[in-house]
Amino acid sequence: MNKAELFFEAGADGGGEALYRNPDGTFFTSGSSGGMLDEEEDPIISWRFDYPDFQNYWEDFIRKNGDFWLFLFPLFIHPEAIPLIQKALDSLDEEKKELSAYQINNWRMAMEKGHKSF
Repeated sequence: MNKAELFFEAGADGGGEALYRNPDGTFFTSGSSGGMLDEEEDPIISWRFDYPDFQNYWEDFIRKNGDFWLFLFPLFIHPEAIPLIQKALDSLDEEKKELSAYQINNWRMAMEKGHKSF
């Protein structure tokens, strides 16, 4: 039986998202957020979205998270995802690079250390 493989994972306190590649080459996310406070004030929200490829996912990830994507903690980066992530890091303006040096380093380490940040 063919199973989906983990392709990318990032998170922060209170939530995170994993991206998986299906055997047919398509992708899907599985994520959740919330629950840091009580259920009424901070309900747990789960989601699943499908994507035809990593590029479409990455563009949506950047769009949904804005500049905050840098502050998410990369937990796993598949080697095939590195070029697009590196391009996003390289395209940051100098001020963002300076203000986000620690976070950028986390992303670079995740790409260099066997693609796991832990």
